[in-house]
Amino acid sequence: MHYIQQISHYPSSGKGPELRAVLEEWTKTAPSRGSAQNLISQLASDGPVFIGGIRHENLTAFQTFRERNRANPAFGPFIAKLQSLMARAPRYALFQVLIPPTREAPTPNFQFRVSRYPAIGKAQRSGRFLRSESRRSSHAGSVPSNSKCLAARDQSSCQASGSRTWPLWRPS
Repeated sequence: MHYIQQISHYPSSGKGPELRAVLEEWTKTAPSRGSAQNLISQLASDGPVFIGGIRHENLTAFQTFRERNRANPAFGPFIAKLQSLMARAPRYALFQVLIPPTREAPTPNFQFRVSRYPAIGKAQRSGRFLRSESRRSSHAGSVPSNSKCLAARDQSSCQASGSRTWPLWRPS
């Protein structure tokens, strides 16, 4: 069992390219510091975000990684540079990998995730609506490509507005 730590970095206005360059350089040199890291850019979100992923073999390795960072003389200036380029504090998350990808599986090039947050006091109503739309879309064999189509009661209004639907992937 291994663990993945994700650190989300939110650039200040106009600082995205510079933040990306700093993060890319740090990530490229990670093997020399004894860690396996990656850097991804979230394409569909509320704003630009760069997410660093760090693989740890176990929780002891996670703790050791943190201790190595604190002992690394280059880490303090790196963090200071990041802080000068970011709009807000980074968001940290630690995940336990339950089923790792098989060696035969191709490496994905991107991920897509949709998050919906109901207005205050509307959670039950929103939940019912999203469940019914999910069931309806599953039966139709497609999912709406944007939130306007999700809010539409029928696919004909989505098609009439020029929006597209995409077929669901089904394992063979």
